[in-house]
Amino acid sequence: MDFPMEAQSPPETSAAVVMEVEELPENEVGGEMEVLTARVKSLMDKITENSDNPSPILINAISTILESLESRYTNDQGQSSTFSSILGNAGRIMELIKENDAFFQLISSKILTDRRYSVSAKAATARLVFSCLPSWLYKLEDDVLDIIGGWVMDETTPDTLELETLRTYSIGALSRVFTLCLVCDSEPAERFLTSGLPAKLMQILRIEVLCAASSTSEPKDSLSKVGNKDITDLVKESARAAESEARAAKSSEADIRAAGVAAAEVIKTTAFEEYRKTNDENAAAYAAYKVASTLIDAFNAVALSRYLNYFEGDWDHSNPEIDEDVGKFFFVDADSLSKLREKFCIQSLVCLLILWKDVDFLDSLLHEKAVDVCLALVQKCVGTDDGSNDYKLFWHDILKLVCELTEHEKFMVLFLDNGGLQKLLAGPRIPRSFHCLSSFLCTVTRVQSTMRSFCALPSSVIRQVVELVFEILESEHEYYIARADVSSFLTSAFGYRAVLDAFDAHDGVEKLLNYLHHSASVTSGASTPLTYRQTQTAHETCAALHQYIRTHLLLFVDSILSVSSREPYKPINASDEAFDSLFRQIRKDEKLGATFVYCRWPAVFRFIRSNGHITLLELCQASQLTRTLQGSLQYIIEVLRIMTLIRCIRKDIINATLSNGRAGIAVVLDVINTPTNLEPEIVEPALHVLINLVCPPPFIPEDGYKDRAINDMEQGCCLARESISENNGIKILLRLLESRIVSSQADLVRRRVLTCRVLLGLAKENSIARTLSKLELARKLLEINRDLGGKSSGVDEQNRWHAELDQLTIELISVTTNSGCTSTVAADAFTPPLRRIEKAAIVEATPITYNPRELLVLIHGHLEASGLPESAAIVSKEAKLTDFQSSKEHIDQLPCGRTPSGFFPDKSEGSSSSNHKHPVSRKNEPSTLPKIIIKLKDTPRKSKSLESEEAPPLIIRTPESDGESDTEIFRPKKRKLTHSNEIGSEKRLTLDSVMVEYLKLQHSKCSAPITTLPALSLLHPHACPEPRQTLDAPTNMTARLRACEVVGTAYGGIDVSRKDRRFVYSRFRHRETLYDKADKSCLTSIAFLEDPTRVAACGFSRKLKFFDLSSTTVCESSVCHTSDVTHLHSRSRLLLSSTSNEVCLWDGSSFAAHTFEGVKAARFDSQGTLFAALPSDSSSHEILLFDVQTLNLNTSLVDDTDSRVIRHENPYCEIHFGPLRYMLLWEGVLWDYRSARPIHRFQEFTDLGGGGFHPAGNEVIINSEVCDLRNFKILRTVPSLHQTTIKFNSGGDVIYAILRRDRSDFKSAVHPRRMKHNLFSAFRTLDALNYTDIATIPIERCVLDFATEPTDSFVGLIAMDNDGDMKGSLARIYDVGERNNPIDGNCDLQFNRNRNWNRNQNRNRNRDAEYDLHTVELDEDEEESEGNDYEETVNEDEEYESGSDLSLNIYRSEDEDN
Repeated sequence: MDFPMEAQSPPETSAAVVMEVEELPENEVGGEMEVLTARVKSLMDKITENSDNPSPILINAISTILESLESRYTNDQGQSSTFSSILGNAGRIMELIKENDAFFQLISSKILTDRRYSVSAKAATARLVFSCLPSWLYKLEDDVLDIIGGWVMDETTPDTLELETLRTYSIGALSRVFTLCLVCDSEPAERFLTSGLPAKLMQILRIEVLCAASSTSEPKDSLSKVGNKDITDLVKESARAAESEARAAKSSEADIRAAGVAAAEVIKTTAFEEYRKTNDENAAAYAAYKVASTLIDAFNAVALSRYLNYFEGDWDHSNPEIDEDVGKFFFVDADSLSKLREKFCIQSLVCLLILWKDVDFLDSLLHEKAVDVCLALVQKCVGTDDGSNDYKLFWHDILKLVCELTEHEKFMVLFLDNGGLQKLLAGPRIPRSFHCLSSFLCTVTRVQSTMRSFCALPSSVIRQVVELVFEILESEHEYYIARADVSSFLTSAFGYRAVLDAFDAHDGVEKLLNYLHHSASVTSGASTPLTYRQTQTAHETCAALHQYIRTHLLLFVDSILSVSSREPYKPINASDEAFDSLFRQIRKDEKLGATFVYCRWPAVFRFIRSNGHITLLELCQASQLTRTLQGSLQYIIEVLRIMTLIRCIRKDIINATLSNGRAGIAVVLDVINTPTNLEPEIVEPALHVLINLVCPPPFIPEDGYKDRAINDMEQGCCLARESISENNGIKILLRLLESRIVSSQADLVRRRVLTCRVLLGLAKENSIARTLSKLELARKLLEINRDLGGKSSGVDEQNRWHAELDQLTIELISVTTNSGCTSTVAADAFTPPLRRIEKAAIVEATPITYNPRELLVLIHGHLEASGLPESAAIVSKEAKLTDFQSSKEHIDQLPCGRTPSGFFPDKSEGSSSSNHKHPVSRKNEPSTLPKIIIKLKDTPRKSKSLESEEAPPLIIRTPESDGESDTEIFRPKKRKLTHSNEIGSEKRLTLDSVMVEYLKLQHSKCSAPITTLPALSLLHPHACPEPRQTLDAPTNMTARLRACEVVGTAYGGIDVSRKDRRFVYSRFRHRETLYDKADKSCLTSIAFLEDPTRVAACGFSRKLKFFDLSSTTVCESSVCHTSDVTHLHSRSRLLLSSTSNEVCLWDGSSFAAHTFEGVKAARFDSQGTLFAALPSDSSSHEILLFDVQTLNLNTSLVDDTDSRVIRHENPYCEIHFGPLRYMLLWEGVLWDYRSARPIHRFQEFTDLGGGGFHPAGNEVIINSEVCDLRNFKILRTVPSLHQTTIKFNSGGDVIYAILRRDRSDFKSAVHPRRMKHNLFSAFRTLDALNYTDIATIPIERCVLDFATEPTDSFVGLIAMDNDGDMKGSLARIYDVGERNNPIDGNCDLQFNRNRNWNRNQNRNRNRDAEYDLHTVELDEDEEESEGNDYEETVNEDEEYESGSDLSLNIYRSEDEDN
């Protein structure tokens, strides 16, 4: 067999030594090692004693022991490396040698450098040094390396076995030195490079490989067969043994070849003679085997005797101790040395090519026929696999050499052109070699010229390469680097048509998806995540799949556009820029866009049939759960974006359900919702996926499939909108719209444009449009536009995105404000406040009609004034205008561009008709118009489409008409929002449209326009009716009281109660400060009892303290818990105190308590007969209800109806009971606890913290959204309630709000971002009837908790004593409806503190406002605009992000001025 081994020897000697070591039982290995150790020590002592003339036999004996132990370890482990020997028992021998300083110095330096020593001793020492180098882990001395290098570089041909041995192991020693340099990250001496060592090694390798191949290149026919038995191996072995023996005898090259031929002829002749005699092929083969064995044994015996003659003078046969210590050793014959030189040369070249990767010495290697050498080495291993470990190692070394050489483009091209790839594919498929093969394939794709040579190969070869790729991907062995490399190869090779066709021929996409599916299942289902190598492989596989889909898209577009097919060897431009251009072309090209609506794309259908979309969504989800596949997310989302371009594929993605029951849309939304995914490369493709799902395509096919395609698209879009809405998509998109976490301004604009596109597509659903209107999307868009500060001054691309954002903003404002179309009114209202937009929307939605005969009167007068009396007479006659008064006097009054009051203004000086009196209104003018009959004209019904629907025209008929002169008035179209490219299109100008626009302009000037109008007059100015007197209650408090005294409270005017509430609940006076002088620990919670003079508070002291308001002292204190108290809640005389793991129920009259273990965050119901609590285990999402009377668990509420929802603990969510005792709300889920299942799950528009039931019973507040309990629709958004905890007063008409906090983490109360919020040291009051702000009251310190009192006379709160050290907090009591008395001693201090606080708030908001001692009610004029101010939405990822609080309303009251 033609491959090198670590140690090759004649069977008689080597086998004996190896068996002597290996055949021992496991329990005897330790004893055997003691024997070997003692033998090595004895040999070292003998060598040291005779250091001037050491015996090569003794040195070889030590080498024999080391090589045998190393060989056994290698065979046991199935692998080999430079350091494999030091891991087994051989390492112990090497350490023993290193510890003997005298022996170590002798063999590592003295023998090798001193010329006095014989060649035999140097050869034996080089062999031992080679074996010991891995354990020494250091470089040899420079002079030693120079000598070893000199033996390698010697140009003379070794003529003895000693010299061959010396050169062979010198090369081996250098290979291990270079390997140590790789491990230690150091470079060998540069002199090896300048001396031409790489070329010399290649020369030696060339001589060994090519010359040996030529000497044994006899045709196979000459070796012949005996029947069906092939005796070629026997002939080769015999010839090789004969040549080795002749070479050892210093024969000439001709004699060496003749010896090999003669031996081969002997074997063949013997076999043929036996076959001729017996006609038995088995007998002939056996005869050849016996002769071959005899010849090989004879040749080896001669070689052995010749080898021993070299040491004849050193061998003392009479000394039995020496024989006992030496034991059985083996020598290395010439043939084995040749194989070892091949191996050592290959290993040395590989190391040098890696170490000197930047140095180009390829030309010197090519001069030594490096390509031919590599091809011959590869060919040598083809078809000769015997399964041995040595064969596998040799094949692996050859592949490593080929891979390193193919890093050079010139070598790669020559290697491919000479059939190197075919030879590699024909070689053995050993799993260990997969890495080298995959690395070779990756190198092919790096340079376009090599890839062109690769694609020029026969298609059968390319198919074999694809089969190899699949074999590596599907291998059971964990060679993840090889899998990642072949995936990277596919990513680059998919740019060529030849590889793409071969890949499809093997159903490649299914196999890629199978591997990705396995990765997704391991990531999401297993307890251990993917390793780094597995993650890298999955990443490269996703990249390959992404490139596969992109390339197929380009080819598919070429087929649609009838572009000529691409050449197999030419690359396809699949760059990001090319695809951006392609996507724009799909949007703008009518033919291409319409084809995408209903076309069939074979590659995508194969993808869907293999559940590829499910696999990619699973990977998306896995990347969110473990973050191990985060780098692959971009490729996954890009593939989904391409998939959603096809109409018939969208439903599959919309209806996709993952293994855990989650919807596919929810996973895409998670990608957008994750802060770490806000890079443009991830979030923009995800938004494009949503755009493709919710927005109809810009073009519709004009053929028989039109109606069906439209219906399918509408159905798919409706499903997508519904799915997005159900999975909190509106909340996610709004938060993304407001987020400013971007790398550049251009990225921010692009992201907002795409988000607006998605919202515009969602707004086509009426219910979602109403929801967006309630969430005040229009106001958010206006603020965003102001933040951007107008169009960019950058390049045209940025200006294009800015212009599109402006256009989309106008469209969304038009839709959400119910204006019905994107007109100039909405565009004009783009910058002003929302009130102007709403007024414009009312005007736009008002149908405008007029009397057509009045228009004819105007035309008649215009013709007369223009000097066309005959034409005027014809108009008057045909239109029968005889009943109208002469139009001459009206024409004199026709308006010009400067007339402000319509067609007929009041008479002014200089008027030609001074006697004319213009009527003030149409009611005062006697009607001289004929009766007009209006009816609808029947029109054929048309199929639904995305275009505008035209209303049937009006038929106007007068009694004088005979039906033939009926006048048709075409009413305005019912406008539907169309695609953005239709906006701005020119409209046909008609006289009717001019009149309608004129009348609409008059209507827009009304102070209070209405939507229902009669036919307007063209002859008289228009004005909407206004109330003749106001019924509003006086703004001044004194005037309201006087009115109530005179006419009674019920007749004091409209909004008396509201204005009284604003007056009372804008005034709070500090009454008392409560604290325990004996215990100054922090208080965290407060509650009032049934007796308003009793206040309960607790905190870090774990004591429940009852304060008496009259004395401000602690009247009762009791240790209630073993940990810090987080919640207090009272109902009548009962009280609940909660910690993180227990709840205590107190009787306020007797101070008796009962403890409930394993629960937290308890709250009473509205009647005080039940209380609800949460389990201490946050993973258990359930509500526990306890009976107050029996103290037993009443029921447990578990929401398991929607397994798609991934639930995480929300520290801001508390349990809320409704005014009807059976209603319950927690984490956005509404319950009737008489039923085991929830009633409804509210959509998560912002988050689920804060809020509660409105005492009126019909509304529920979730964070800042107010929802109707009757239909579960959102009613309005109250920005002032965002991120707050609320409480109602006892009357239910006032809301108190404080900034919420995580009660389980006290330090979060003073988080830096939280401290920037304007409610950090204040509380807010709001009118609970219309949710308008009343006031914001500063408290100076961080507010931790708030409590209301049953009589609404006091409020209590917990405020920190010092925000910095967090060492104390106090309970404060405030009187409701009272102001500080100026006579009070601390009035000036309180005044200054409040004034400073107000100034700081004013500076932060950059707004001009006036402040007084306390916040008071709004002026009457300001009340209308207070709803337009709102608090900036804070990103959840930056929970307490600072910003201007436009909802903070601190104004001066009008009654103070009076």
